[in-house]
Amino acid sequence: MSSQAKKYGIIVGVDRSPASNTAVCWAARDAVMRHVPLTLVHAVNPSASPWSQAALLDDFAVWQENEGHRILADVLKIARD
Repeated sequence: MSSQAKKYGIIVGVDRSPASNTAVCWAARDAVMRHVPLTLVHAVNPSASPWSQAALLDDFAVWQENEGHRILADVLKIARD
């Protein structure tokens, strides 16, 4: 096993969908059985818009970041259970 594989263990992408939550459960169990870390990842599409209203884009970026943190907190609870 490479050092990178040992560092990150099992990596699972999350989006709060039922399929994602199921993947978190599976990955958490597998990480425990293999004695490796579990890495949860949530990605967002960066805002790209022709709008000239930068304040709206800034607000949206903040919302995206906050929502991402909420999603990760929710799936972390699933993984711990």
